[in-house]
Amino acid sequence: MSVAVRHGWVPGVVGGVVRAHAAFYAREWGFGPFSEAKVAREMGAFLQRHDSAKDRLFRAEDAEGGGRFLGVLTAEGGDPALAEGVAHPRWFVVADGARRRGSGGAPRQISLPGRGSGLAA
Repeated sequence: MSVAVRHGWVPGVVGGVVRAHAAFYAREWGFGPFSEAKVAREMGAFLQRHDSAKDRLFRAEDAEGGGRFLGVLTAEGGDPALAEGVAHPRWFVVADGARRRGSGGAPRQISLPGRGSGLAA
C-alpha cells in the first residue's frame, strides 16, 4: 500500500473519521452511540470554525486505492478555549484494515508550522 498525506477537507472525511473512531473505541473500550455522536458533533464544529491559518487537517489516503480513507491527524488552533497561538491535537485515528500497513507512520511526514505561523508546538 502506498500512503499519500493530503491536507484539508474533502467530501466524506468527517464520515471516515467518525467511522474509524467509533469502530476502534467500540471494540477496544465498549464505547457506544453517545461517543460516536460526540465525535461527529465536535468534528463538525471544528470544520465550521476552521481557520486555515490556525487549524490543520491531514488525512492519510491509499494512493493506489482511489484515495480510500486510512486515517487522520488534526491540530486545532482556533478553539476559543485555547490561548492565542496555541494548538492541540484533536483527532488522530487510523482506520481498521490500515493498521500495521504503514499508514500510522504517515504523520511523521507532516510538519506543523512553528513560531511565526500562528501555531505553537
